[in-house]
Amino acid sequence: MTSTTAPERGFDVRAFARDARGSHRDALDLDAFVASPLDDVSLRLVAVLHHVEAATMGRLRDMLVTATHKDARMTAFLVTWAYERFWIADALRAILEAHGHPTELHGRPRLRPRELAERRGPVRRAILANVTGNDVVAIHAATGLVDEWIIGEAFGALARHARHTTIDVLARIVDEVQARHLDFLGQEAHARLARSTRARRLTRRALLGAAWPIGAIHVPARARHLLERLTFAGAQGREAIVRVRDRVAALPGMDATADRLAARLVA
Repeated sequence: MTSTTAPERGFDVRAFARDARGSHRDALDLDAFVASPLDDVSLRLVAVLHHVEAATMGRLRDMLVTATHKDARMTAFLVTWAYERFWIADALRAILEAHGHPTELHGRPRLRPRELAERRGPVRRAILANVTGNDVVAIHAATGLVDEWIIGEAFGALARHARHTTIDVLARIVDEVQARHLDFLGQEAHARLARSTRARRLTRRALLGAAWPIGAIHVPARARHLLERLTFAGAQGREAIVRVRDRVAALPGMDATADRLAARLVA
């Protein structure tokens, strides 16, 4: 038995799939928005988070055309992970619908040279990922882990700004759903990065070349700026950056990358 087999990792993927969280609409008091609607800034942030969460199915497709699909354990996790994020996106959509706010985002995307890799079409990304081989699984685990950390901070920022009981409930739901995502991805990222120098090198490149959170590459520039400002600006935002930086630094081989990634979280 290797050091990364399922029993030693301790995460029960079958239980995770069996107990997947579905719709959250019944847990949200959407009628509360009639008397106490969200302000425009909160709604714009909800729309951005909806876009990012709704993009998960596209991410799943991109990952499963690489060597990651050969890892049955990782594949089983990712399918359930995408299902749970779909329902978070649905909850965000319900909030927008309750306000009559559009779900679509309009405007020109931000163009940055370091993010060009994410703008490649799915076929080119699949070809390049398959050249990477099995180390792509480590990249997917590590980038997914960092993305969950950043998304968690964004939902926390939404709750602080909105000051609304329904948003507080949603933020708690997201924390609960993310807990198992973080558990699995953390175990996978640490194990895979620890045993492969090449995986560490490729992951460093992926972390520094990504638009955060993942899916933000297609978010209009103004909307991305709003997300970054509310999540990572000010005293509480700086604390959030430190939390993300310290978590990244704790990943095998990522200590020198953490500061550079953290510096890119604010436009």
